[in-house]
Amino acid sequence: MKYELSDIKNTEDDIILVSLNRKPSDLSELNGLGGWITKCLPIKILDLNQEQFDEFTSDFYKQYDFLENNNFGNVCTFHNQDCLMVLQVRNEETCESIYIDTQGYNYCRYVGYQMRRNK
Repeated sequence: MKYELSDIKNTEDDIILVSLNRKPSDLSELNGLGGWITKCLPIKILDLNQEQFDEFTSDFYKQYDFLENNNFGNVCTFHNQDCLMVLQVRNEETCESIYIDTQGYNYCRYVGYQMRRNK
């Protein structure tokens, strides 16, 4: 299956808090592992249909050429805030998103959800 990344034109509102988990094997492990919370800036997005999303999130150790050397995991300063650059993977049907920091590797080394703000 070929995956196609799209660029994101960022604004200051795109800086989000993400709870990243180190080396989860699949989506089910994100809720059970304690993550570290950090400011993230999605720089690319991968939109997937339900079947593709389920396949992608069923094995975070699977290696993908498109993940390697894509600046995911590098720190940048954006609107005077230090942020970790991440890939947003979005389910087109449910709008569920996960965020990935590869640290330069070709697999999903750190994976997490956006932290919800209390109203």
